[in-house]
Amino acid sequence: MMKFQTHFRVSILKSINSDSSIKKHILITKMSTINKLKYFLFSFLLPLGIIGKVVGRLPVSRSLNGGVFLGSFLQAVMIFLFLTVITAVPNPVLGEDNTTNSNCENTQDVWMITTETASWTKATEKEFEKILYWRLVKSGTQRRWEKSDASTFFVTQNPSVPILIFSPGYTSTKADTVEIGLKILGLCDSRKPIRMIFWQWPAEKLACRLLPDIRSKIPVAEANGLYISMLLKRLKPESKVSVLGFSFGTRLLGDAVENIGDLKPAGLKVNLIYGGAASDRDWLAEGKRNGNVPKIANKILVFYNPDDFRLKFYPFLYANDNNVEPLGSNGVPMNFIAREYRNKIEMVNLSPYIGFRHKTVILIGTKQFKDRINEYFFFE
Repeated sequence: MMKFQTHFRVSILKSINSDSSIKKHILITKMSTINKLKYFLFSFLLPLGIIGKVVGRLPVSRSLNGGVFLGSFLQAVMIFLFLTVITAVPNPVLGEDNTTNSNCENTQDVWMITTETASWTKATEKEFEKILYWRLVKSGTQRRWEKSDASTFFVTQNPSVPILIFSPGYTSTKADTVEIGLKILGLCDSRKPIRMIFWQWPAEKLACRLLPDIRSKIPVAEANGLYISMLLKRLKPESKVSVLGFSFGTRLLGDAVENIGDLKPAGLKVNLIYGGAASDRDWLAEGKRNGNVPKIANKILVFYNPDDFRLKFYPFLYANDNNVEPLGSNGVPMNFIAREYRNKIEMVNLSPYIGFRHKTVILIGTKQFKDRINEYFFFE
């Protein structure tokens, strides 16, 4: 029986209503919920219990029924929640008997690739072999996740079928990635075949403090950009790939294409879609970090929003440079792009439609996104 490793957990997503009003259910993996409960226990409940103990023992409290009651109440709350945590039973791991309803069309080949088992910061060919592959397969009237491998992934690839890779943003769990990925898949033309890949990189928040945690994700994103590049190099000739990223997940896009280099498969075409990009505005400029991307890419679509509230804090990522501007707020500086490549880049200002909000589900729900994705996904 195929099973996820023990540090994975499985949960059932709530119903997802697509534009075609079809409910989709999917079994997905999540990082350990028990670890989050333990963190909550020791960071909040334990101090609460200690306070209750102290309050209950104070001389003043002993002479006042209210003080004794307060101390006892706080201790009771701590004990109750503690028992709730330790008796929590983790969800069963994904096996052959765990099936779920899913309305993915027969023309849609859905995969999840996770890089948690490979090095988070040092992307090498040896580490690339450690990433895990999961495929959504049909089982009667239902679908289930089945563990697969790199060999099956590349052997079954049909170069005539376009590939869509979705790279989620910061704090995204596997649940989030699959939920949003399925919504994006639901917007695709179901009459046309497509292979979709949910690229799950270690994006979850791990540290207590926000800024150090986000900064720690910078090398992780860089490594995963290289992993995607290694994947692209192994595709069959004449393949067509679209890479869609949101927020911090867009940092993977440029690095993936920039590092293809001379090993790019013959005839490979790559479209890039940036949504609310938490990456430097000038990276696509000539001579910069991803300066070769406009030359290599087939087309580039950038959704930006000058009113994006979260991206206003983007400069704090860099301790020594608070003047850096995010691509997701200002778009590509076209005057720094070589003239012959400017027509490859399309920019869409979403400020009038989504205001200050910074969420993938809001972006993909806009008419501006829906009207363009099939053109980029299917290379029309």
